[in-house]
Amino acid sequence: MKALNIFVLVVSCVWSVSSVGAPHDSLAVKYGNTIRSIDLSKHLHILASDSFLGRETGQPGQKLAADYISKQFASFDIQPLKKDNILDGYYQKFLMELQSPYGATLTASGIKYEFLNDFYYFPSFDDLDLDVPDVMFLGYGIEDDKYNDYEDLDVSGKVLLAFAGEPTDKKGRSLVTGRPGPSKWSNNWRLKRNTAEEKKAAALMIISDDYESNLENWRHYAGKPRIKLVVENDTTKSTSIPMFYISSRMSLKLFGPLGKKGTESKLKRKIRKKKHSMSRQLDIAFNIKVDREIERISSENVLGFIEGSDKKEEVLIITAHYDHLGVIEEEIFNGADDDGSGTVALIEMAEAF
Repeated sequence: MKALNIFVLVVSCVWSVSSVGAPHDSLAVKYGNTIRSIDLSKHLHILASDSFLGRETGQPGQKLAADYISKQFASFDIQPLKKDNILDGYYQKFLMELQSPYGATLTASGIKYEFLNDFYYFPSFDDLDLDVPDVMFLGYGIEDDKYNDYEDLDVSGKVLLAFAGEPTDKKGRSLVTGRPGPSKWSNNWRLKRNTAEEKKAAALMIISDDYESNLENWRHYAGKPRIKLVVENDTTKSTSIPMFYISSRMSLKLFGPLGKKGTESKLKRKIRKKKHSMSRQLDIAFNIKVDREIERISSENVLGFIEGSDKKEEVLIITAHYDHLGVIEEEIFNGADDDGSGTVALIEMAEAF
C-alpha cells in the first residue's frame, strides 16, 4: 500500500500559465524558475536521510515524512482540503492490515516443509486449510497450441507440480513457438497460475530451476508482511489459488519412489524428445495450511488544495508516493529514487503553484 502525498489543483490554474501568448509564457517561466535543483536536493537529503528510517508504511519514519510534507504545504500557504469525517488537517487517514507470511505450512505424506527453507510464496490468496488427496506432476504447466501439458487431463481439485520455464528442443528452440528465444510462458508465472485456476486446480507448485539463488534474491520480499487496505464490511474473497515455489530437494520427496537424483533432468529430456507432457499422478496426500497473524496499522495520505479562479468544478490531481521499504536486517533503505525524487518534485511544484 503506497501512502501518497497529494497536491490537488483546479485545472484552470494550469491553463492560466499554459495558454498561448507571451504574457502567459513569461508567467510560466517566472514561476517555473522557482523550481530549483538546490531546493530539490535539500528536500531529498532530508526525506531520504537515515533519520527517516526508510519511510516504511505505518512506521515512525513514514510519520516523520508525512509531518515534513504537511509542514511544507503549510509554509506555502496551501490549505487542507476541508471534508468532514474524511480529512484530519492535511491527512487522509486509513487503516491497513499486516499479514505475516510465516503462517504457511506444506505437509506431504507426514513430512512438514518449512517456509523460506523448502518453499516460498507471495501472498495473493486467502488463508486456508486444505487437504488434497491428488497431486499431479504436469510438466511445465503450459497450455498452448503447439504444446499442451493439460491435454486430455482433468486437474480439478488437484495440486499441480510443474517445472519453471518452458521446454526447448536440442537446438534451444521453444516447443511452444518452434522458434529460438523464450515464449510468453517462460517467465510469466501469472499465466501459469491463471491457467491452473481456469482448470480448477487446488494449488500450483513451481519447481524452481535455481531455487537457492532465487530464494536469496526474494527472501526479504517473501518474508515481509503483506499490506492490505482495510475495507469495512468487505466480504469479498480472493479467487487466486495458492502458488508456491519449491526446491528440487522438496520436489524429489514429492515424487516418492521416483524421486531420485537426476529425476528432474530425466523428465525434461523425455519431454524434449517426445515434445509433449510427461504428466503423472503422484501417490501422496497433501495438506496446505495458511494461517497468518494479522496486525492493524494506520497510515495517511497528505493532501493540499489550491483553489482556482474559474471552472472550480474541475480539478487536477498530482500525486507521488512517499513511503519506502524501511529497515531490513538492520539496513536502512533510504528510498531516494523510489519515490523520494517524485515526492520532492511534487513539493517544489506545490510551491510554484
